[in-house]
Amino acid sequence: MFKQYAEHIIRLFGKKDDYKNDEAIYVIDSRCFEEKKNNIHSILTQGFKLFVISTYTTVGAGQNLQYTSPETLELVKINNFSNSENKKDFDAIYLDKPTHLIVNMNKNQVQETDVVKRIFQLESLAQKGTLSDKHLRHEIKKGFTKLSGSKYTPHRIFDAKQNNVYSLLDTSNNAIRILNQAIGRIARCNQKNPFIYIFISDENIKFFEQGNFKNKLLTKEFEEVIKKVDSNFNEIDAFSELKSIGKNNNLKAYKYINLEVEYIFKKQNNERWLKLRNYVLKYPTFNDEDSAPVKLKDYYVELPSDFQFISFSQKNDFKYVEIEFTNDNNANLSPNNCNLPIFLKNEGIKQLFKEKGYATNFKRGKYILTPVLYNNIYKGALGEIIGTYLIEKYCANISFKNLQSHELEFFDAKITNDIYIDFKLWNDNFKRSDRNKTLDEINNKLKKINAKKVLIINIASYKEPVIRQPIDAKIIEIPAIFDLNISQPFLKTIEFINNIGNA
Repeated sequence: MFKQYAEHIIRLFGKKDDYKNDEAIYVIDSRCFEEKKNNIHSILTQGFKLFVISTYTTVGAGQNLQYTSPETLELVKINNFSNSENKKDFDAIYLDKPTHLIVNMNKNQVQETDVVKRIFQLESLAQKGTLSDKHLRHEIKKGFTKLSGSKYTPHRIFDAKQNNVYSLLDTSNNAIRILNQAIGRIARCNQKNPFIYIFISDENIKFFEQGNFKNKLLTKEFEEVIKKVDSNFNEIDAFSELKSIGKNNNLKAYKYINLEVEYIFKKQNNERWLKLRNYVLKYPTFNDEDSAPVKLKDYYVELPSDFQFISFSQKNDFKYVEIEFTNDNNANLSPNNCNLPIFLKNEGIKQLFKEKGYATNFKRGKYILTPVLYNNIYKGALGEIIGTYLIEKYCANISFKNLQSHELEFFDAKITNDIYIDFKLWNDNFKRSDRNKTLDEINNKLKKINAKKVLIINIASYKEPVIRQPIDAKIIEIPAIFDLNISQPFLKTIEFINNIGNA
């Protein structure tokens, strides 16, 4: 059929003498590749024209299709580099839609090797955060269902055209990589015909619309293709991949934290928990060359080189987040947000941080805490460290006791007269409704371990604290112990806590 079609084209638009022995189309595949390639080069070098049909895999990276130019051709040199062999590239290329971007499960016979390779591809997508846990499980189950020969019923969401694995950004980027590589086969030499023609199937347009071209090594020819696809081409968020991975790492950190909490309660051992808190206090940000544990990368957000902090929104207690990269010093994941610079104006706290090896700033780094690590671990640890230091230093009547294993789940500390403490790092804009919710939760904890008294101590504020509960109340909310205006403790609060020790 191809030959008949080629003959029809030649008869209408070409000259029969341009083709050797009426050989207009040549198919080249992996079988006897070198022999076929040499034959193609011979035909073209003699000045004949030829349509070469192949696959992306066959003429992929490393295959050189350039050939010795016929002496009769007038070529254009694009630079002054040497070309002693007088090589030239092909004059035109047609790019069909790449197939098998992900192992196909819709064919009649699915092999075990297909399933294994597909699982590897799916896990790679999941690790980058482009495939949710539910979608991953569905796709793996789909593969084994197809392998077993059982009837497969398409999923109404995951198999829908707009949601399936072929709609993912990474799938488009894979297609773009293949297309760019293919065009690279006709961009090897520094002498060409005055006009080079690139034809593309319109099925490839969606890949260009969705693909990410930032910081990619592209040939000049491919850059022109991008312009022609859409002169008003709107590039997607250049940092969408890092954001996606960051969101996925946040989810992994959320699950890890909950597993650690469960471990503490079951094993009644908080050693690993304390180690995690110690790590985040030392490494709110870090670089590859730092001595931070390699595993931490899985629970941090990788920052673009131009940005230092992130801002975020969250739901479900920081299980799911949306991330934006920023250099705003007041972003909701930054040292200013947790008042670290102001705390460290206090010489005693500053000295404590140096002795413990805790970070005294969020240095510019490649990785930064995920929102769930920042809010649920870092800020909690920061509040506990500072609150404990201030009480130990200024409250002579108070001494700290070790929490028993069954108490670890409920409170941060225990002091004189078996009074429990829950430290908070609220800011002055913390909603009253959220405070009331916290008070209800504290009341439930108090009942579970039959505690006599609990102090809810917020660490810092710009406002003068007003303690509304009497000293003999079961739950006492202390609005602040540290004055952010002067980086010193509120003496009124210190006196109140001291008096509790005498009560």
